Amino acid sequence: MRSFLLRHKALWATLLIACVTRLVSVDWDAGQHLHPDERFLTMVTVAMQVPASLGIYLNARTSSLNPANLDFSFFVYGLFPLVLVKLLSIASDMDTYMGITQVGRMVSAVFDMGTVIGVYVMGRTLASRYTLKPSIAGYAAFLYAVAVLPIQLSHFYATDTFMLSLMVLALAVLAYCFTSQSRPFWFGVSAILYGLAIASKITAIYVAPLIGLILLDAIRNSRTKKPIRSIVWQGIGLGLLYGLISYMALRGAYPYMFQESQHLWDPRPAQAFVDSLKTLKSYDDPSGYFPPAIQWMSRDIEWVSPTQPSALRMVSTIGTSLSYGIVQGVLVGFGLVASALAIVGFVYIIRARRWFFLTFGAFAAGFVVYQSLQFVKSPRYFVVSYPFLALLGGYGIQMLLGTRHRTHEIIRRSILFLALVLPALFFLSIYQYPHTRNTASAWMYDHLPAGSTILWEYWDDPLPLSLPMEKSHGVQFVGQDFHVFAIDDEAKWLQMTNQLSTAQYYVMSSNRGWGSVLRVPEKYPLMSRVYRDLLNPYRTHFLLCGTGDAYRGLGTLTSNEQNIASAVCSARLDYRLIYTATSYPSLRYLGIPMTIPDQWLDEAYTVYDHPKVMIFQNNATLPTSR
Repeated sequence: MRSFLLRHKALWATLLIACVTRLVSVDWDAGQHLHPDERFLTMVTVAMQVPASLGIYLNARTSSLNPANLDFSFFVYGLFPLVLVKLLSIASDMDTYMGITQVGRMVSAVFDMGTVIGVYVMGRTLASRYTLKPSIAGYAAFLYAVAVLPIQLSHFYATDTFMLSLMVLALAVLAYCFTSQSRPFWFGVSAILYGLAIASKITAIYVAPLIGLILLDAIRNSRTKKPIRSIVWQGIGLGLLYGLISYMALRGAYPYMFQESQHLWDPRPAQAFVDSLKTLKSYDDPSGYFPPAIQWMSRDIEWVSPTQPSALRMVSTIGTSLSYGIVQGVLVGFGLVASALAIVGFVYIIRARRWFFLTFGAFAAGFVVYQSLQFVKSPRYFVVSYPFLALLGGYGIQMLLGTRHRTHEIIRRSILFLALVLPALFFLSIYQYPHTRNTASAWMYDHLPAGSTILWEYWDDPLPLSLPMEKSHGVQFVGQDFHVFAIDDEAKWLQMTNQLSTAQYYVMSSNRGWGSVLRVPEKYPLMSRVYRDLLNPYRTHFLLCGTGDAYRGLGTLTSNEQNIASAVCSARLDYRLIYTATSYPSLRYLGIPMTIPDQWLDEAYTVYDHPKVMIFQNNATLPTSR
């Protein structure tokens, strides 16, 4: 036992780092449920009830674990994480709306530590396969453990960490099983893990080709030499067996994904599941008005003039897509230095002709390119590539540190360690301070007059949040939804001008609105003008219609609406920024006065756990006639 612990001491040290970074400040939003996906998953989990029998569980029409039976017909998430969290919440007497979120976050963090273990096992297997130093496993696990995006995702009760952990462990166990004496057992374990990964999030299906390559490579390198035809047929046989076991695990963990949940041999997907996926895909429409999709519009800006040949314009558009995906999805989330090490490792692998290892690098590169070219380029979608980038980076570190001079090696290791952990240290600061929306809410209760009318943006979290009596002092306000993402038509123009003219305060609780609308001024001519005026620190006032060029549809208004519009246009609205709450990544909690503003990052990095909150006060005096 002692020798086992010593032999894998790098893993234990890395797991300790992963544990600290992922379990720090689990209740980061002080029970306010400020992550929208968490809120939805928590509501579904709360509504779930454990069925009385296995038969009821497998029956999609009667099961109390089927979201469709709980008034959640639109459900595109995996079911396995929710069922697991529900059972653990019941066992720990935390089966409440507050308790389930906390349990979900802790389990999410634990599963992500499972990804660290999976990366380590894969590194050890590759080291054995190519007679490399075992240190590649420790380096790779460390790279993943200190990556910023996995640390952030581990603080959320979502399905990403569940899927990634089960997927990586499935690959690691499969690669390991062919070096073990208990091949059938580990083969079955791997297949079950992969089925559970798909039951957690269907994205796990992307690594199916890697499973096939691992199987073929294991057969090709077996002790008995076999002709190519025999290798192919044996690979097909093993692949079918693996797929069958995975399918059974998937059917057991997510029976409602299939059309006939009680008939195991009917693999047709359920119509409700297909419809949910189609609905989700329909939101990827550049001409639509679905609020979360607005941020992705105009991301593929052309670098060249429209008069240039179409082929050149297409190349420029692809280049822009790739640059955004690589920067936001990889360089920020995985780390600039870690990404550079992955490139170094990839080059060394090619030079050494380690073809099996190269497949992992090719998959990572191909997946990043594929995801970058999609309409939605959310950073969390790129996390599937991180374990493989970590393996490449681990090999890169091993090659760069291959020196015999001990003093030089210590210096190199120290510099490299600092460069790799610095982004994580900066990011962890946001969990050391109160959430910006909580801070802003407390300020509002302390400083704004009771009964004030406050505009808050639709599709964003309204402020102030509900706080305990000792912080809210019993103060109440009148809140109004400000539909910033609605179509800029006559109705919105009238409502917008009326609301801005009569409200006392306007709250932007994140950059969800202005960060998206300002990207597409041609889609939102009115709302983008409002945002430009509000965010311009040098303006003295702004007119909602000015010379009449802001909106040319006034001729369609009724006489009464024209009078309202005329009165509103004569008002010189004067909204001034009176309060800002930020929690940028910094080292202040370590006593080092260094801060990095990160509003330029993708929305997903900031709006959940440390959004920039701005509160504006209306200082205008309206005409008497109005």
